[in-house]
This record gives sequence, structure tokens and C-alpha cells, in this order.
Amino acid sequence: MPRPAGLSQWQQTVSTHLPHLSKPQVLVLSLWSAGIVLAQSCGLTQVAVILAYLLDRSEQAVREQLRRAERLWLAMALATLWVISVGCAAEAALPVPVFDHLPDTHVARRTARGPRPPRSMSCFQRVQATLSENNITRIRWMSAELNGLYALYDGQIGLARQDMQLIVSSDTALGRLCADLIAEYLRGHGLPVQTMIPTGLTTATSAAFEAGIKSLIVECDKLLPSYHDEGYSVVFNLVGGFKALQGYLNTIGMFYADEMLYLFEGSTAAPMYIPRLPIKIDLDALTPYAVPLAMMAEAPTTVPLSHPGALQRTLYDTNDQENAEISQWGQLVWNQARGDLLSGSLLPFPLLRYETGFINDYKRTLNPTHRARLQSQLASVAAVLGDHHGNAAALKGRGGIEYDNYTSKQMNGKPIGHFRVSDGVRVSCIADGGGLTLRHFGEHDYVNKNP
Repeated sequence: MPRPAGLSQWQQTVSTHLPHLSKPQVLVLSLWSAGIVLAQSCGLTQVAVILAYLLDRSEQAVREQLRRAERLWLAMALATLWVISVGCAAEAALPVPVFDHLPDTHVARRTARGPRPPRSMSCFQRVQATLSENNITRIRWMSAELNGLYALYDGQIGLARQDMQLIVSSDTALGRLCADLIAEYLRGHGLPVQTMIPTGLTTATSAAFEAGIKSLIVECDKLLPSYHDEGYSVVFNLVGGFKALQGYLNTIGMFYADEMLYLFEGSTAAPMYIPRLPIKIDLDALTPYAVPLAMMAEAPTTVPLSHPGALQRTLYDTNDQENAEISQWGQLVWNQARGDLLSGSLLPFPLLRYETGFINDYKRTLNPTHRARLQSQLASVAAVLGDHHGNAAALKGRGGIEYDNYTSKQMNGKPIGHFRVSDGVRVSCIADGGGLTLRHFGEHDYVNKNP
């Protein structure tokens, strides 16, 4: 019997969501997850029985194939995705299992509980249908996120058309599905919506979750300050979502939100608001460690474990016994202190030396943003040099740095080079002694005429 169309469709879906898996791995996971749904059981015997019938193979052969799966939890997660997305459509294409060809003593006859009613609609389609009915009471009961939004606007979601709704989703297939459903509903009511999916934000492991939180903090720092500058009030709607994320968002909200919204269960519950507290970063405690912080956060790269010194331990992680990298809390604190630390005095980045002309150019630069942009680039340049033992050739071809030598311009027999800070802004330099000596900094024409 050829493989049923429903299983083939599901195998393609699994391959799309997990492109790093080999074809044999995709096949085994597809069979396991589909079998879990169809057998309504995670037991190897029950799953093997139903798949053996559908595939017209021996139960023992299917059982041996299923045993190759190393992560049963992943098969169960995929089974959930089947139910939510393609489930009923794929099941409709499968033949109805019957017992006529089985021996009288077969385990399937002993464990059968009678025919199960088929599902006529996937969970995903059912949610879409419920949302389209626009029964507000039912919608608020069904979705904690939408319930919080209705509470924020006193039950009149149309009042939100003047605001931007930002939906934060985990970096998972199910997270995207849920975010898309909510975004589709809000757009249907005329609300501007944007979805944010921080890279790697999953609960697969503690390390993955913490890395995802770091990505979330970076995204918040890129996006939310601009809304503040435009006069928006930023509200973190913490109704819904998973609990591990809420704990972090409580702290993140103290830096990026004007207030946070909570709501107890029930469509008639009154919203509870938590204001932003007047938290101030202790710059004096961070200033001695501005260089390793900038290297870890701006490059970003690791630094020797000795460099953070007595810096508060929660601000960095140790990825091995010798190196440190910025932690999610370090990223959060750095984002608040970055402007002050990078726009102050020139930082003594490793493998970089500053000539008097460069120092004077920096002193004449009064715009804090321009100073911060320069020192951020210096951190990146220093990181590349550190990774390549001071060899400036490693800077060539690096996106954003664009290091190159001037034509026919030398100093003491050594070619003068330059690298990019931003559009139209350059730094001239000489590769010497396992690093760079920086000569001038400024607008493109100024540096080119006076390298």
C-alpha cells in the first residue's frame, strides 16, 4: 500500500519546521507524531499497530523503526502541532482502521474501546471560526491575551486603532500560530499590529530560554525608545503568555514600559496596573568595567574571565572556564548605561592605540550619539583583532567595518588604512605591532584629505 496522502503531507510539514533533520529522522518523527494522534496514545505498541495497518507493513518492522527516535518529547510536540494545524484534513485522507484482517488474539482487539468520533475541524480552524463569530464574551474567555487587551480599552477594542499593538511570540511553530491568530483578529478590527519573535526564545533548555531573553531585550531596546520619542505610552500587557516569560518581563518593563497590566481571571475583572519605578543605573559601579562590557555587548564577543573583575556576577555568564559573555541582565543594564559609557572618555580597547590627532578629533565631537557610535565600532574592531592575534587583514571584508588601505598613502613606509564608522564617517589608521594605531576620525572628506 502506498503511504497515505495525509502522512506524506505531514512528513513535508515536519521537514519544513525542522530543516536541520535528515530524511530518516523526519520520517521517524512524522510517523511517531501522527501515530500518537491517531492512536490517542503515546504507547509504542498502540502506535505501531495503527501505523502497521496504515502502511501495510508488519507491526514488528514498524516498532523497530519507531525505536530509532531519540527524543519522544519532540514527537509529542509535533503531535500537538498536527492537531492544531493539519490534523483533521490529513486524517480525513487516511483509511479507516478495521480489525477484520487481524488475528483474534491481537493486542488491538483487546485494547480497542469502540470507534472514536472523527474531528471535523482542526484546533486552528476552530479558533478562527470562534474569532470570526465576534462573540466578545467567549473570545475573552478563550484568549487571555485578548482579554487583557479588552480590559485595557474598557471593552471597546475599537479605541485601540490609534495605538500600535506589539505581539511577542516564542520562536516556535505553535507560538507563531497563536501570534498570527491574534494579529489576524486585531487587524480585522482595524488595529495596527506588529509581531516580535526574539531569536531562539524557547523553553527547550534553560540556556536557550536565556539566550532568547537576551534577544528580546535587544529587540526592545531597538524598538520601544522610538515610540517613547514619538509620545506613545508603552504598556506591557502581561495577561497570558507562559509564566517563565512573565517574570523576566516584570523586570524588563521597569526599564522600557510606562506601566504593566495584570488581570485576574474572568471577563469582568478590573485591570490592575503596576507603574514603572524610578530605577537608576549606578554608572560609577560600571565605569571601571566599561571596556569588557562594551566588548561583550557591542561586538558582541567573549572576554577573558579575568576582565570583568569584581563586576556584579549577574551581569555576565561564563561559557567555559576561561571566558565571559554578557548575560541577559547584563544586556539590560548595558542598554540603559550604554549612551553614558560610550559617549564619555575614550575607552582603552585592547590592540588599539590613539594618536594625538585622533584624540583631538574625538574631543571636538560633541554629539553624544556620534561618540557612542564610534566607540561601539571600536569595540567591534578590537574584538576582530583579538580573535586574529592582532592581524588587521582579518578586518577586510567584515560587514560594517570595511577596512582597506588608501592608494599611495603611507607613513614611515607603512600603508595608511581606514575603516567605516557609519555612512560618511571614517577612521584612518596604521596596522602596526599587532594592532591598529588610530590617526584621525571624522567625515569622509576630512579623513581622506588628512589621513
